[in-house]
Formats: sequence, C-alpha cells, structure tokens
Amino acid sequence: MKSESGHWYLMVISIVDYAIYYFDSHLNVDDVPIRCASMRTMCDTLMQMMSTSGGYVEMDFFRKMSDFHSWQLKEARGIPNTWSSHDSAVWVLNWLEMGAGFSPNHSGYPNDCAVRLKTGTSLLSGDHNDMRRIFEEKASLLWTSLHVADID
Repeated sequence: MKSESGHWYLMVISIVDYAIYYFDSHLNVDDVPIRCASMRTMCDTLMQMMSTSGGYVEMDFFRKMSDFHSWQLKEARGIPNTWSSHDSAVWVLNWLEMGAGFSPNHSGYPNDCAVRLKTGTSLLSGDHNDMRRIFEEKASLLWTSLHVADID
C-alpha cells in the first residue's frame, strides 16, 4: 500500500493466523491510525469483491475468509525503523519475496542491490512477459561467453 506521502508498506492477510499484518519500515505512532484505517478500507473492498465474484472464489475459501475484514491488525515484529521512507519500496519488495514462507517476524536490513536484481529478474523472466524468451536467450549467450572466457 502507498501512503499519501509516497511511503510504501505491506499488508498481509494471514489465513493461518487469522490476522492482518502490516510491515512498515518507517512507522511513526501518529501514522498508525491512518494506516490502520486504510487497511480496513482495503479489507472491506476485498470482502465486497469476494462476495460479488460470481463464483470465482471457492465457497470453502470464502467461508473461511468471510470475516477477515474484522481480524486483528498486527504490526510485524523485528523491523528496524529506517527513519525515512527513501527505501520503503525495497522493503516491500523484500517482504513480498517471502511468498509462501511468510513470517510476521523479521530481522536485519535488506540488501538493496540483491532485492532490485531479484525483482528485475522475476519481472523479465515471468510468464506474463512477452519478451521473456528473448531475455532468456540473451542471458544464456552472455553466461556462455562469460563461462568460456573464464576457462581460457
């Protein structure tokens, strides 16, 4: 989610914990009520979308999630406050990288270059990218040329 000031933070709805976590690298006490209200609005919107999905959401899943908009909001733990929003998007990308390995606990700072490289590679090599095959061919040619150069 993106605040009015341009700061990015992540909201994760955990069906395992029946909780809604927010990951925020620059959380001020004054911002908590505003961000919580934004997350509640997002949850209400998602709930409306699920209830009018026309059968695209499985009923078992919908029953399990039918009240998620009222689940407790919890701040993820162990996130150092960076005192600025400058790298907030990198933090969000790093947390998204957790995927199925989601944990509400976190420690340390993300490596900006590694996060940006992983994100770029994922976008370029994703099934959604029409240029994927060209990217893979060029990457393979580059790798082969580097590998051969190292052997000589």
